[in-house]
Amino acid sequence: MDNSTPTPEQPAGPTSLETLMGGNQMRVQFEGGNFEIVTVRQVPLKQYRELMQAQDNEFHFIEIVCNKPEGWAENMKPADYNLLVDEANRINADFFAWCSRQIARVERLAPGFMERAARTATAPETKPSPTSRPRSPLLPA
Repeated sequence: MDNSTPTPEQPAGPTSLETLMGGNQMRVQFEGGNFEIVTVRQVPLKQYRELMQAQDNEFHFIEIVCNKPEGWAENMKPADYNLLVDEANRINADFFAWCSRQIARVERLAPGFMERAARTATAPETKPSPTSRPRSPLLPA
C-alpha cells in the first residue's frame, strides 16, 4: 500500500508489480473520518472511451479508475483525493497516450478542429438581458 506522491524518478505507467497485482492500493480517508483501502487500477482498453468521456468530471474519472459507484469520490478528504488523482494519472499513462493519438487523428482529418472546439467550449455564454422575454418559435419575431 503506497500513499506517497509519485516522484520524478518514478516511471509513468504502472510498474510490473502493479500490473501483476491489478493496480496500487491506497488508504484514503473520507470527511466523516472513515478510511478505505482502494485499488487504483490501470483501466482496461475497453473502458478508454468511457474514461475519455469522464475528462470533464474528475470525480467520475476517479470512480472509473477505482471501480467505484458514482458519487463515491465526492466526500473524500481533499489531500487524499489529490494523491489518488496523481496516482490514477500515473498508473493510466497509457490512456493519456491513447488520448493524444485520438487528438492527433482528429487534427489530421480536420486541421484546426481542436482549437475551434476549445474556443467554443470556453466562449462565454450569452445570456438574455433582464428586460428581454423568452421567444417562442410559434410567435412572430
